[in-house]
Amino acid sequence: MACIIWYLVAFFSGLHNSPSGIYVDFVPFIILIFGISFSIKQTRDKDNGGIIDYKNGVKAGMATSLITAVSLGIFIFFYYEFINPGFIDYFVGMAEKVWREQKYSDDDINKSIENIRMAFEPTTQMYKTFMAITFVGLLSSLILSLFMRRDRSFQS
Repeated sequence: MACIIWYLVAFFSGLHNSPSGIYVDFVPFIILIFGISFSIKQTRDKDNGGIIDYKNGVKAGMATSLITAVSLGIFIFFYYEFINPGFIDYFVGMAEKVWREQKYSDDDINKSIENIRMAFEPTTQMYKTFMAITFVGLLSSLILSLFMRRDRSFQS
C-alpha cells in the first residue's frame, strides 16, 4: 500500500513527470525491503515468540513480496493507462530532445521512440513491475532472513 501511495504522491506533486521522475520507480524497492524486514520481524517476535528459522523467514518475506508484486503490478497498469497516461509522451519528449542534441539520425530516433512506447505500454509495465518486485523480494528475503533468524539457543 505504501508503494501505491508513493506513486500517487509523486504524480500529484508533479515529481513523476519531471527530470528527476526517473528515480520515482526506485523508491518502491526501498519500501519493499523495509516491508520484508518488518514482516520477518513481526513473524519472529509476535507470531513465533521470538524464534524464526531461515525457511520461515524467507516464507514471510516472500509472502510480503508476492502481495506487493500483485497489488503494485495491477496498480501500475491503471497508473499508466488512466492516472498518468501522459508520462510516456513526457519521457519520449525528453529522450528525443537529447537524441537530437547528440545528432542521432531521424531513423534511429523513430526506432528508439517506437521501442520506448512498447516498453511503457501499461501491460508491459505491469509484468515488469511484478517480475522486478518478485525478484528483489526474493533476494531481500534470502538475505534478510540470514540476519534476522533466531533459534531457541538465542533465547537462553
